[in-house]
Amino acid sequence: MSRPQKSAGRPPKYTEAEKEEAAEITAQLGPSAASRKTGIPKGTLSHWLRDYGKTSKGNEQTKKATSVRLAQLAAKREIVREMFLEETQHSLRLMEGQTDANERRNLAIAAGTTLDKFRLESGESTSREEHIDAADAKRKIQQRLAGRLKRERTQSDTGDAD
Repeated sequence: MSRPQKSAGRPPKYTEAEKEEAAEITAQLGPSAASRKTGIPKGTLSHWLRDYGKTSKGNEQTKKATSVRLAQLAAKREIVREMFLEETQHSLRLMEGQTDANERRNLAIAAGTTLDKFRLESGESTSREEHIDAADAKRKIQQRLAGRLKRERTQSDTGDAD
């Protein structure tokens, strides 16, 4: 296939035979090399490659490499999940014999954190939702405001007595 003459304006028209030949060259060499050889933009060649149901060797190699890499990452993620679970269990075992309240609290936080990470890596949701009734929320706000107002009045009364 010879290079088309570059001219200003509309790109050259190709016959179906030329397109199919270019798609075959692209399948053998890959889009970049085929573009250099034919002078046809690699985007056009890639489009023709799909039109004729072909794949380039480069695409097949990339798909295979991607598949291998994804399998490697999945194996590493499984190891990380197991480590999170083991660390959670370790923190819980340490809590059993701990008498210091602060240390128990720290171990509980560590266990909860690593368990959340395990669940997240396993694809589980770790979010928590709180549903509050509007009337309850209004009541709580009013109680807090009343308490604050009472404290402010008490403080101002004690400040006036000094």
